[in-house]
Amino acid sequence: MTRNSGRGPGRARLRPAIGITALLAAGAIALTACASSSSSSANAANAGSAGSAGSTGTTNVSIGVNAAVAGEIEPELAQTSGLFAKYGINATVTVIPSSNLLAALASGRVQFGAFGAPQPEEAILSGSQLKWLGVWEGKPNTQLIAGPGVTSIADLKGKSVGITVPGSLIDLFARLILTDNGVNPSDVTLQSLQSTTALTSAFEGGSIQATILSPPQSTTALKLKGSKSLLDVGSKYSWPQGGLVGYMPWVTSHSAATTKVMEAIAASVNLYRSNPTAAKAAIKALAPTTSTADLNASYQSALGTLATSTIVPSLTTEQFVLKSMSTLYPTKYSKADPTTAANYIDGTYATAAQKVVPIQP
Repeated sequence: MTRNSGRGPGRARLRPAIGITALLAAGAIALTACASSSSSSANAANAGSAGSAGSTGTTNVSIGVNAAVAGEIEPELAQTSGLFAKYGINATVTVIPSSNLLAALASGRVQFGAFGAPQPEEAILSGSQLKWLGVWEGKPNTQLIAGPGVTSIADLKGKSVGITVPGSLIDLFARLILTDNGVNPSDVTLQSLQSTTALTSAFEGGSIQATILSPPQSTTALKLKGSKSLLDVGSKYSWPQGGLVGYMPWVTSHSAATTKVMEAIAASVNLYRSNPTAAKAAIKALAPTTSTADLNASYQSALGTLATSTIVPSLTTEQFVLKSMSTLYPTKYSKADPTTAANYIDGTYATAAQKVVPIQP
């Protein structure tokens, strides 16, 4: 689904971004061009050649959004509110599934992507020339929710905890929380159910005793009699839950345009906080079937973890991401070395942007 000036809203289901991509194969790169739009030719007609000057002196860029969620809505909000145009950027904003989006970024077909960690980290470990340029959601807006009879994290020993797929963000946080609270993940059945919709249904049906969810699914799960939140994950962990990743060959050759993109993103962060109506309209544009209750819950959840002073990527947080990956998945992510965290981020453009558009608390 593609968004550009003068285009009507497309359709995308509201869901949290939770998967870690496993493939950056050439076939996925080819698929990306049509993954979320009616056709690649339509994309080109609207966006023009990436990096080229538009008819009014603007720069054409393509921005992919990993999932239609409130925590990744800033590019869409910047587009629909006219902020990209204000800062001289003619942006095409498209919802593209994570594996296809990372493949498109790795090939340069898309210049920027909105993600949550650790998807970009995996791509970088695989050799992709990507870096975090800005992070507007620095904490996860998720909760560990347990059903009747479970009153503490320690009580989860011997129980079934629902995850989407092994290696997903939900799986990572489940293992991290269990380990930090003295429960060996091997003493818990981590039940893979593929989607957050399936997790919610399984929790309501009692086949799993706990899971990790974001609004609106967490709101639904907490309505179950006897259910409770064992942990607000964002209260304990910092994590790049929503931010912008750039394809560095393009970024470094278009530094002025990249700074303008980040200025528009900074302005959209401020707009999200100051104008709930505009923010909710942007969420609704990507997920038109969202109910009013779910829309409000999603907005408030993302607002609670929205940047209040800076969108410059945190080196400390990135070190924690890499340490978590290598500790929890030592075989798969043996090269996720926290001492190399600086290679995963570039705060130059966000720093420059904030001199023009300071982040408002």
